[in-house]
Amino acid sequence: MRSPRPSGRGFLFDSRITFTINPQAVVYPDNAGGKINVFGTATCSRVTNQVVPLYVRAEQKQPGQQLGAGAALTSVACITTNVQGVALWVSAFADYFDGGKAIVSIEVNNPPSGVALSSASRPVRLVPYGGR
Repeated sequence: MRSPRPSGRGFLFDSRITFTINPQAVVYPDNAGGKINVFGTATCSRVTNQVVPLYVRAEQKQPGQQLGAGAALTSVACITTNVQGVALWVSAFADYFDGGKAIVSIEVNNPPSGVALSSASRPVRLVPYGGR
């Protein structure tokens, strides 16, 4: 059997996780700057039977100012190669979230052995709860 060899950001035989991020997230106001509900998917390229930690970041800016920034931790289990849903709350830790555009990123955080680093980022429309 051949040994794994380095290939980009991981090894040739490492499991890679691909992500999708929904283009819309809902903003829920609260006294701490609000939170957004982010949805997406994660797919493992190989079954590793490991729980892989994920770091999700959201950042909302207007010209000349930052409106909101937040982060959350979650995980995905590479026990299947089927698409798995990812849903989580991202609370603002800087300023506040409001309706409008934001950038949401998701990345493998400190991967276990056998899992390659991977990430995705995309613009997302933040919609206030009950709004359109």
